Amino acid sequence: MRGGDLRFRRTLFWAVGCCNSCWKRVVPFRSKEAFGFVEQPRITIGKTFLLLTLTFFVGTAEIFGRDQAAGATGKLLCKGKPAVGVSVKLWDDDSPDLDDKMDETTTDSEGRFQLEGHAREYTNIDPKINIDHDCDDRWLCQRRLTIYIPDSYINDGGRAERFYDVGVIELSGEFEGEKRDCIH
Repeated sequence: MRGGDLRFRRTLFWAVGCCNSCWKRVVPFRSKEAFGFVEQPRITIGKTFLLLTLTFFVGTAEIFGRDQAAGATGKLLCKGKPAVGVSVKLWDDDSPDLDDKMDETTTDSEGRFQLEGHAREYTNIDPKINIDHDCDDRWLCQRRLTIYIPDSYINDGGRAERFYDVGVIELSGEFEGEKRDCIH
């Protein structure tokens, strides 16, 4: 038996200095199993660094971020009548990761809604309202109208100080940027 064959070994290739090739370096390693060495999957150093960095920042947002709030109100119509029971949600639009749901409701008997929510973030929140409806529609899935809340309606803290009034919206028309959503 040779000592080099049976001993627990790890091989690590690391680039010296900072260069473009160091992001593409691969780290192969072996782990000792009951019947010998098993080659483990290779991982890329750049991807691992990026994953660890993102995990750190997402995890510490709860500690070092600041509470920010926003709110919105409005009335929805379908063919001139109140759109009753329409799903309306307030989200914080987070580009690199999943969006944060801040509040949700359904319209009342007069088609009115009011949303208020907060999120803890390092940077300013980007609140948006998603309205999912079937007004004047015979297709599968629901139509989704997205309205972004202006930055002037965002405040620090856990409660909205001002509410963005979207006004009265007639849902039977077509809107620029409207999408379909089956899962919401």
